[in-house]
Amino acid sequence: MTDVYHRFKQLERSRLEDYFQKIESSQDLQTLLTVTLSHLLDIRERHQYSHHVEEVLDIIKREYQTELTLKEVSDRLFLNTVYLGQIIKKETGATFAELLNRKRIKMAQQLLVTGDYGIEEICFRVGYTNIGYFYKIFKRFCG
Repeated sequence: MTDVYHRFKQLERSRLEDYFQKIESSQDLQTLLTVTLSHLLDIRERHQYSHHVEEVLDIIKREYQTELTLKEVSDRLFLNTVYLGQIIKKETGATFAELLNRKRIKMAQQLLVTGDYGIEEICFRVGYTNIGYFYKIFKRFCG
């Protein structure tokens, strides 16, 4: 849940504290799951993205392995590049490049854990063309 709150930076800390109090008072797994599901649905209702940002997130989800740029995506959506960049930043708290890098690094982490691939192969599989840049971004996101 802490990761969810980091993703939606504009949520209040008091909500997280309230959630943790409910977790601590849960007596069984069913209660814990009910509290968590209810809390996630509440967050979702409070934080809906606009249609354009949803489309961008969907494109990133489907095509993160390809060379995606904000310009290319904005052309596809028939939107001004600067405008699209601004609404992405406003609604998600991150730039297009940050969202793309997050997705790529998340997939790289999964490949590292589940696959028998070398670092170089993983780098290319998740959409990076420069291994040095991949290392830099990986270190920034994962430490």
